Amino acid sequence: MFTAQDVWKGGHYELFIELNVGSAEELCSLLRALWSFPSLDGCYVRQDCEPSTQVRVQPCENRIAAHLYGLAKLPDETVVPCGTYTMDYDGEDRLQPAHWVSFYLPLGALSAVYPVGEYPLGPMDRVSEWKTPVDSFLTQIAKWTHRRVPFEFALIGFEVDVSATSRQAIRSSGIPEERMDGILWSDGGELNWYPATRP
Repeated sequence: MFTAQDVWKGGHYELFIELNVGSAEELCSLLRALWSFPSLDGCYVRQDCEPSTQVRVQPCENRIAAHLYGLAKLPDETVVPCGTYTMDYDGEDRLQPAHWVSFYLPLGALSAVYPVGEYPLGPMDRVSEWKTPVDSFLTQIAKWTHRRVPFEFALIGFEVDVSATSRQAIRSSGIPEERMDGILWSDGGELNWYPATRP
C-alpha cells in the first residue's frame, strides 16, 4: 500500500481544518478525534515501508504530530494510503496567524481507484465521478471530528489555497458564491457543507 509505485505522487486532495485556538492541546485532541474515524487505520510514522512492518502510534505520542500516515477505506470499500500534517501560518498581507491540520489522500493513490486523470491540469469531463464521493468521504471525517473537537472552518480541495478564503472573510461577508474549494462552516452549531462551484 505505502510502497506501490507513484502512490504518493500527483499532489493531494485534502480536508484542511483551521484550529480555533492553535494550542498544542487542541491540536492533539483534533488529531486523535480525526484518526478515530472508523474508516481510518493509523497512525504510522513512515511512508517508505508498509504499515505491517511498523509499530502503530497515537497522534502526539512521544511528541509525534507533524506528519502521520495511515490507510483510508473509501465508500466503495477500496483502501488507499492517507496522511495528516500540521501547518502554522505566521500571518502576512493583512491575514491573521492561523494553525491548520490537513488530512489528505494522494492523487496517485486515488487514480488507482477513480478516473482522476491529470487533475487539476487535464480534462475535467469526469471530475464529478471521483470528486463527489471523495468530497462526501472527507465531509464525513470533518463532521465526525467536529462532534468531538468543535472547529469553525475547514476547506476541502486539491492543495487548498487558504489565502483565497479565510475565516475572517466569511465572518464579515458570508460564504462566497464562487468557490474553488469546498467550505465547511459552523456558526456555533452544526458543521455545514458548501461544495466548490468550480471543478
